[in-house]
Amino acid sequence: MNWYSDLTIQLVLWGGITFSLFVHFLIVLMNFFILKDLKIDSSDASEEKVSMMIPMRNEQKNVNEVMSSVLSSKYKPMEVLVADDHSEDETFPLLLSWTWTHPELTLLKVDVLPQGWTGKNYACASLSDKATGEILIFMDADVRISVDAISASVSFLKKHSLDFLSIFPEQKKPTMVERICLPVMDFFLYAFLPLLLMEKTGLPAFAAANGQWIVVRKEAYLKAGGHTAIRNNVLDDMALVRLIKRNGGRVALANAAGKITCRMYESSKDLLSGFGKNVFAAFGNNILIFVLFQIYFVMIFVFPFVAVFFDALYIIPLSLVFGIRVILGLRLKSTLIETLLYHIPGIFGAIVIGWYSVWLTLSGNRTWKDRKI
Repeated sequence: MNWYSDLTIQLVLWGGITFSLFVHFLIVLMNFFILKDLKIDSSDASEEKVSMMIPMRNEQKNVNEVMSSVLSSKYKPMEVLVADDHSEDETFPLLLSWTWTHPELTLLKVDVLPQGWTGKNYACASLSDKATGEILIFMDADVRISVDAISASVSFLKKHSLDFLSIFPEQKKPTMVERICLPVMDFFLYAFLPLLLMEKTGLPAFAAANGQWIVVRKEAYLKAGGHTAIRNNVLDDMALVRLIKRNGGRVALANAAGKITCRMYESSKDLLSGFGKNVFAAFGNNILIFVLFQIYFVMIFVFPFVAVFFDALYIIPLSLVFGIRVILGLRLKSTLIETLLYHIPGIFGAIVIGWYSVWLTLSGNRTWKDRKI
């Protein structure tokens, strides 16, 4: 007998999928209203010193644009610290030329990577050791900011009495692969993490961050142990926010609101390498948890597209899927094509990347910036 021919099994399967999607729909809807835009509070006249910190390795294509972006900021007082992490291209000479005309810029060369550290964590720790500001901002070299992005970030931190703030920048997606795959990152975050629990509870499990732009009070950063405490963690951003929260810090996410942008990857190879080093780590490198999540993800967000051809009741869970994508599209200013037509390709793209990440990790082939992890 065909197992699916049993009416009870059909109803249980339909009910489970519909209920799960309804929960995710409620989470996304709640996050739509909770996620605040990054903006300046007119009552804030902050004089707290900011230390901008940018780790770089083989970033010659980004040096001039990112330095121009950061050094054009209106925020004062501010220092800019950049770490060259053993670059094998023209990153260091290009950075050196910027120091000649900008005294607020400090350039340092990272020492030899110690045993047990990842490269980025050691570079960030080296930068924080030199920082003199009360507020630390860690940013990636592929991020571009408006002239008031730092002011808006500090203002947001103060207005909401936060110790830690992270922004998911507006992602630039000029290629088809980027337009298909990158929105899934937002889909994972905003459909699975209730931001209310992130902001209102002390549970580290309810926390997320993006290493592209992290704002943290130095006092809270040092109290938690900083990057030294997460020295060998590949998911440094997630580990840091949970560390801050575990030590009593108040954390939040905000919408970039056009003030912070990023072009994460310039090729499919870079995209595979970038996500490949992180995805499996997000599941604790546990293959059982990873496989179970993959099954759940396909059943909830893909199966209704097939089942609706055999059972009209699946129009309900299918409508919930579309509702989730439309709400996310409105909040994150995605196009209708990105929101709806790229849903299935994006899901399967995420699955492929996930298994590629498993292979990279288990085979010991994870690399980033030409350095083995």
